[in-house]
Amino acid sequence: MPTSFTNLEQVARWALARGASIDVVTQDEYTHDVVVVDGVDVWVFDST
Repeated sequence: MPTSFTNLEQVARWALARGASIDVVTQDEYTHDVVVVDGVDVWVFDST
């Protein structure tokens, strides 16, 4: 996994390249959580 992402597009490209599933949860108009599930591994990214 890269050490850092600067935007959600990078997270999505990384996850899709791994064949992982992605779910975007909108908290409000400014905050989104991205849940990436890859087999038994789960990553949660927050963006504001």
